Amino acid sequence: MKNRVHAARRVGFLFPLIVFLAPVPVALATVVEYAGQVTHQGEPVENAFVIAGTLSPDLNAVRYVCFYGDASCNMLSSHYAQAVADGNFRPIGDGTHTSASGSFNGSGSASDISGLPIYLFVLSDQDRPGPSDPDLARLFALASSTDPSWIAGDINIIDGQDANVFVLGSRNGTAIEVLSGPVPEPASGVLMISGILLALPMFRRRRFRGCATKA
Repeated sequence: MKNRVHAARRVGFLFPLIVFLAPVPVALATVVEYAGQVTHQGEPVENAFVIAGTLSPDLNAVRYVCFYGDASCNMLSSHYAQAVADGNFRPIGDGTHTSASGSFNGSGSASDISGLPIYLFVLSDQDRPGPSDPDLARLFALASSTDPSWIAGDINIIDGQDANVFVLGSRNGTAIEVLSGPVPEPASGVLMISGILLALPMFRRRRFRGCATKA
């Protein structure tokens, strides 16, 4: 009987220790290295901001422009910061900027993204000096690829020249071509009113001449 009691005490003593030493699941980080070139109208783009990241599975990629735009799907200036804050675009690392030749080379890591497509987000405020501010950008590209190397795993080395899925921008040979985003257009009613206002002076001149002739 005493032996059983001692055995039970030993088991009771060891149980917390076993629990403490049990392996705890750890989220593995995905390491991504990315490189390529950025152009606009065929010319290298310097100082463009480039960052790898993943889109939320809950966000339909092709709806990005409308999701972060106005009623006419014109992108708002703060769309990048908002997408990051919402968790709809998850950056991998801090990003990088293109050189004078338009080339870029960056790296970063993130956890809990295994199996998701990796995107390259390129944003350029080309008319401003210095490195581009993503929220002042007017030229964009948001690209991924059907190449298996663009699916997040343990280590991903991706090349921009393999990009063939474009939400924004396009491909220019082996480079990623940034394009201007959707620009707000005046509503048809505004255009109609503008046309009437422009036509009024001409109508008045014609009417005055007609009255003068009759006199």
